[in-house]
Amino acid sequence: MQTNPAAIEAALRDAGYPKRKEDILDYAKSHHFAGDMMSDLQEISDRRYESSRDIRNEFDEGRKSESVRESFREDEQFPRNERGTK
Repeated sequence: MQTNPAAIEAALRDAGYPKRKEDILDYAKSHHFAGDMMSDLQEISDRRYESSRDIRNEFDEGRKSESVRESFREDEQFPRNERGTK
């Protein structure tokens, strides 16, 4: 994700809800959203969104998941005993 979730929420605030992913992408295209924001929006789940906050929450959850994946990568690279923990 390249775009700040708060910026996405603000940009989509007046989109009129509920909307599905396809409708959100159409709205973003018609309002000439920047390429990085369009790219990020293409990654959202194909479901019904009740508000721009729903979309932001999805990005926030994605960031949490990414953080968890990073910690797993660290564990694979450095087993606990090599990181000084037991």
